[in-house]
Amino acid sequence: MLERLAKSVSMLSWPVWGSVSAPGLVWSSDGPRNATVRPQQGNGPSQSGELANDSTRAWGQSPTSVSPVRAPKKRRRAQKTLPFKHTTRGRIVVYLQGRFERGEIASKRQQCQQGYKLNRFAEIAPEDPSKIKRSHADKFRAGMVKEGLAISSQRTYQSVVRQFCAWLVREGHLASNPFDELKLPRAPRTVPRGLTKAQVAAILAHCSSVRDRAIVLLMVQEGLRCVEVSRLLVGHIDMAERAVFIEAGKGDHQRIVPLTTETRRAIKEYLAESPASASSHLIRSTGQGREHLGIGPPRVSALVAKIMREAG
Repeated sequence: MLERLAKSVSMLSWPVWGSVSAPGLVWSSDGPRNATVRPQQGNGPSQSGELANDSTRAWGQSPTSVSPVRAPKKRRRAQKTLPFKHTTRGRIVVYLQGRFERGEIASKRQQCQQGYKLNRFAEIAPEDPSKIKRSHADKFRAGMVKEGLAISSQRTYQSVVRQFCAWLVREGHLASNPFDELKLPRAPRTVPRGLTKAQVAAILAHCSSVRDRAIVLLMVQEGLRCVEVSRLLVGHIDMAERAVFIEAGKGDHQRIVPLTTETRRAIKEYLAESPASASSHLIRSTGQGREHLGIGPPRVSALVAKIMREAG
C-alpha cells in the first residue's frame, strides 16, 4: 500500500516520460525508478522526444529559456500644479479686474477685449508667470505676423501685453519685462482722408438729436477723438473765449482747441435742452435713470458709425 502511494506521488512530481532537456543535462527515463541524468551531447537540440513541462509551454518559451527578472517600476511623483490665481491666466484675471475697479478700463466690453489679447499671449506663455522670457515675446510677435494681422493690430496686441508684464514686474511676479526691449512695429505714414463738405452736410442731416449733432461737429470741426469727446466736461467749454480745453488727449497731452461758431451753437442748444453742472460730462447717456452719466468711447464710435452708414 505504501509502495503504491509513493509511486503515485513520484509520478505527479516527475517530468513527462521521454527525454527532457535542461541547460547542459538530459533526463533519460523509462520510469520514475530508473531515471538517470547524463550530460547533453553536442550543441544541438536533444532527442526528438524532448518535451517541456506544462508551465514552460504555457508561456510559449523554449525549454532552455529563462524568464528575465524585471525590476519593480518606480512610481512617478505627481507634478505639483500651481493654484489658478498664481498662474499666468489667473494673474490676467486679477490684473484686468483691478484696472476696471480703478477706472482705467472704461467698460466691461473693453475689459473683454483686453482679456482676449492677453489670453492669446497666455497660450504660448508658461503657466508660471515668473518664467516669461524674451523668447516668449518673440514667439508672440512672430505668431501675429504669421497670422497676417495689420500693423496697427500688432501694435495694439503688443502694447496690451507689455502693460500686463509691467504690472507683473511691479507686483514682484516677474524679474524684468521682456517686451521693454521689443520695439513696436512701425506703421507706414499715410495721408489722412478727409470728408468733403457734401459728406459732412449729409452726416449732419442724419443726426436725430442735438446731442448727436454736437458729437459730430466736435469730431469733424474740432478734430476730437472718440475718447476725448467722452471725457469732455461741461467746464472744459469756454463760451466767452470760444475754446475747448482737452485735459487728457492722445499720450495724455493737454491742448486748447478753438471753438467754431457752428459747434458753439450746437453745444448751446444741447445744454439748453439737457442742462448740467460744470463738473458733469458734456456728452451724457439718454437711457432712463442714466441721464447724469457720460458715455464711453466705444459708444461714441458706434453712434457716429451708425450715422455715417445711414448717410451713405
